[in-house]
Amino acid sequence: MKKKPFSSSEYQAEDWVSLWKPGSDKKKLIKLLQKAALALDKADKNQAEKALLEFVGAHQYFPVSKTDGAPLAYGTNIKDFFNGELNRVVERFSRTVVSEAKAAEKKVLISKLFCLIGKYQDADRWAENAVKTDPDLAEGHLQLAKTSRIYSLPEKTIECLRKAVDLTSDRADYFYLLGDFLQVCNLDQEAVEAFNEALVRRPDYSKALYGLCWSLRRLGRVEEAVHAGEKAVQLAPNSHTFFHLIYALLAAGKNDAAIKRCHEALELNPMDPAAFAFLSTALYETGQYEEGRSICDFENLLKVMNISPPPGYSSLASFNQSLVEVALASPTRIMDPTQTNNLFLSSSGPFYDFKDTINRVVKMYYDSFPSNFSHPFLSQKMENWQIDGWATRLKKMDEQEHHFHNHAWLSGVYYAKLPGGIGRGGTEEGCIEFCRFRPYSASCSESEVELATIRPEEGLVVLFPSYFYHRILPFNDNDYRISIAFNFIPEF
Repeated sequence: MKKKPFSSSEYQAEDWVSLWKPGSDKKKLIKLLQKAALALDKADKNQAEKALLEFVGAHQYFPVSKTDGAPLAYGTNIKDFFNGELNRVVERFSRTVVSEAKAAEKKVLISKLFCLIGKYQDADRWAENAVKTDPDLAEGHLQLAKTSRIYSLPEKTIECLRKAVDLTSDRADYFYLLGDFLQVCNLDQEAVEAFNEALVRRPDYSKALYGLCWSLRRLGRVEEAVHAGEKAVQLAPNSHTFFHLIYALLAAGKNDAAIKRCHEALELNPMDPAAFAFLSTALYETGQYEEGRSICDFENLLKVMNISPPPGYSSLASFNQSLVEVALASPTRIMDPTQTNNLFLSSSGPFYDFKDTINRVVKMYYDSFPSNFSHPFLSQKMENWQIDGWATRLKKMDEQEHHFHNHAWLSGVYYAKLPGGIGRGGTEEGCIEFCRFRPYSASCSESEVELATIRPEEGLVVLFPSYFYHRILPFNDNDYRISIAFNFIPEF
């Protein structure tokens, strides 16, 4: 495959997240961790390694971008679930391997374990050590690529992925991982080559097909993109494959086909945010204006509410001040210093109180609709949900693209602190803007986009379906604009 000089300015850094694999038996995982701890007590390193290998194999570890920015989109935070026991076992096991000069595979395992508990510096150090111990261990280079990706080292990540591919030329999944990262770096032509190499080795690899679909679309090869997307859906009809195919269909101007596929996606998952987001534009593009407009019903589904301070706070101002203090003191995402990690994991303090408040606000949101008002969004009402949320700390915002949250069903934002120039007077700087009929193809006109803007106020909550496109309008200030974004993920 051809190599191309890489500009790091093209790379958008990412945070990573550890999630359960579908169907994981959490009780079994607890027993595996206990088994590893017991083996370490008996100095039985082999049994500890066996248990921890099985434990690691039950988890997925990938960029937050694959979950559209939500650290807890699909499961409980792993390191917190085990109440510190996982951290203790990882630390103990790593000490048993320090003296083993040729234990490359064990060092890779330790690196993976440190990733699970969020100790990325240790994970990177152990991955480097594994590669030095055995330069021909492909898994070592793959793990070093993951830790390098975490630390925003794109050239090194690509180098490690290529080395892993060279060492195991028969592994379709390694070629997929290379293509996936090249795609993140906007190196779509090289990504296409990598995805095609994966498909040579495994023609039914749906992930490689929808990855190929995405890069081909961005290269303007929309017909080829549609073809790859159709094959992906045929092999594995799910929200991921439908997402990529429908996006390609819209880019190709095939709006009738996009509508058909949106309905198929919604039959599969009636709470598929992407299908609703795409369907609105596709209907509009085929002349079904009111039908498209009704899906993104800003007038009824977009709600603005004011909250009262929770018990224990003398005023809303004092409550907001408590939120701001925690937000400013909290660790930020590794690659995005403007956003914190999930703050709703707290078992006490202002964010624990805020989570309780927001849960009540959601019930008020649903109760606010009259009994005679019907909408597809409301017909899929959440009965139980998880909530994740983070603080965004900004002094400026450049041009931001409209986006939606593809993993959640209901989303919102709360304004805890605003600089003096935001939300006041006639300016829209720093406001939140919602977009209806986002253009996807060259034939779509930006002038047809319909916008709704909400001026933020301290103490204001804005709630909306997660499929509503939105963004923060540009602003520049000397003081912080601190908002708390949150997503509600249905539990079934």
